[in-house]
Amino acid sequence: MCTLSWFFKNDGLQLFFNRDEQRSRPKAVPPAYFAEHNAVYPTDPQGAGTWLALTGGGAVYCLLNNYQAAGRSLIEKPVSRGQVIMQLLQQPQQDLISALQQLPLQQIQPFTLCYFAPQARGDDDILCISLQGGKLQQHRAISPLISSAVNLPEVSAQRIEVYQQLCVATAAGTEQYLQFHSSHVPAASALSVCMHRFDAHTVSFSHISISGSHKQFHYVDGAPCSNAASLTLCL
Repeated sequence: MCTLSWFFKNDGLQLFFNRDEQRSRPKAVPPAYFAEHNAVYPTDPQGAGTWLALTGGGAVYCLLNNYQAAGRSLIEKPVSRGQVIMQLLQQPQQDLISALQQLPLQQIQPFTLCYFAPQARGDDDILCISLQGGKLQQHRAISPLISSAVNLPEVSAQRIEVYQQLCVATAAGTEQYLQFHSSHVPAASALSVCMHRFDAHTVSFSHISISGSHKQFHYVDGAPCSNAASLTLCL
């Protein structure tokens, strides 16, 4: 239940991420710098992992759940998907596929992982990998990426329509992408990018900005439509 979007500028990357979760899930710990990984990331206390990380070298890791994948409910005692990025941060010099294959993939629920290489300048510099049925598959990343536990086809169609209007039909920049991630079109509901359901909602918003040697992680500890506390960390 998340929405990830991005665009490239001449000198770097602008990336935006709405994290949606069940209302009963424990609140995440806001981003901090972890010297052992030379990275900034928030922490999910339930899985002791993360869904989004920015490294000092300028790499970005993003993970979305894949609720519709076949075999999702067949895994007993699954390993948290939050451990995926943690594994990659521990082995930054290793080939990404090789590092992922060291995980107990048969015990991890399906996901989509996007890796934005340092100095990425276009979609060809993104490695997008999905896990389904314990097997890894590589495919092309196209903004936006959307996950939803409820009615994914309708949710995706609605959010992509808003994205096309705000971020494609115009010469979009950061302001338009911020509007997209705060959007309540057609209403504050399961369909909207800033998601509000009776059982789940958008719990945080992240904006990663990489411009030359300047790297910044801005985090809103709540829905982007709220007045939630925010913080900005620079690398």
